[in-house]
Amino acid sequence: MEKRCIKNSAVVISLLSIAIVIIAFISAITMSTTAYAEFKEKNLTVKQDVELLYFGENYLSTTSGKNQVFSALTAKLDNEEIELNTSNASIKNLVEIYEPGQYFCDIHLTYDDNVYVAENVEINLSKRLITVVTLLNGSSNLTIKEGEAVTVVYDYRGAIESDFLRKTVSGVDVNVLKDEMITRPAFVEAVPTEVVTNYTVVASYAESKYYDFEYTPAYITILPNTVNKLSISNDNKTLASIHGTFSINYTFDYVNIGINKSSPKYASVQSKINERYESSDLLDNYKQVAYYNLVVKNGDDIPNSSISANVEIFDETLNGKSKYKVLAIYNNGTTEILDATYAEGVLKFLATDMGDFVVLGENTGINTSTYIFAIIGGIIAVLLVVLFV
Repeated sequence: MEKRCIKNSAVVISLLSIAIVIIAFISAITMSTTAYAEFKEKNLTVKQDVELLYFGENYLSTTSGKNQVFSALTAKLDNEEIELNTSNASIKNLVEIYEPGQYFCDIHLTYDDNVYVAENVEINLSKRLITVVTLLNGSSNLTIKEGEAVTVVYDYRGAIESDFLRKTVSGVDVNVLKDEMITRPAFVEAVPTEVVTNYTVVASYAESKYYDFEYTPAYITILPNTVNKLSISNDNKTLASIHGTFSINYTFDYVNIGINKSSPKYASVQSKINERYESSDLLDNYKQVAYYNLVVKNGDDIPNSSISANVEIFDETLNGKSKYKVLAIYNNGTTEILDATYAEGVLKFLATDMGDFVVLGENTGINTSTYIFAIIGGIIAVLLVVLFV
């Protein structure tokens, strides 16, 4: 009986031992599964929150370059922020970050003896901002007189050293971007040539794959530089001249169109004359004897302001009239009857602007109206005499 109890106790102890081993094994499996589950649940997220600028090299070609990329990224393992560097992270599926633009890669993080992966991480490389300085005759603040030449050059400041050259342009030492670094250089549309004070001249329009641009202006002051006479000659013979105060940039042109009914230009002017003076006796008392066009230009443009001048036209064909007037049709469309003198082959008059000028010579005989009235009066007198007789 005692042996049987001992035997039963041994069986119970064995069963308990087996149960304990089974429970321990199950617990170990459960803990391992739980730990694996916890590892699998951790999520690595990486995003860029600091601007990364073009710097003339492939960021991924050096350790320091890679660390600059990592310093622009924020990594979180679940809610824990992890500082990335080349000792704990690597960039996969991307071999170059050089030209500004958008890139995608995978980031592998080694942490607590585990490797975590953030896929399809977006990295943006921005263009570097540089300054384009406009220089006028080498200066940022230029004062000249009208007619003096102005040379514009551009100094590119702030570019990566390997991307620019130091050159002498129009006698001025400046930084210029290498050809492969710039798509379109900066330029100014125009520099004033007339009198101005502290006028802003600034470049624009530069384009590059690698740089954005900001522009520093230059300022120009142009002082008056005038002449008192402009003239035009042919074969050393003066055809016309004007006297007044004119910019040295102005040029003068003169055309003797003549009274030619087949000329479209004359026909146009004649139409304006008829429209405005047909009802007056001007055209009865004066005959059209010449037609000139006078133009003053600043480059290819007619100046905005009126050009007042004493005009001299050298034309010996105007002889034979005792009195002269000039019918002026100015550039602004207004008309004016001007008194004129003619002596020794020179017609002189004062004009308040340039434009078309039709010369009128006084009729020396009986004008048409007087002639008609005289005929009618004679007929009436004859009729009265006949009636009286």
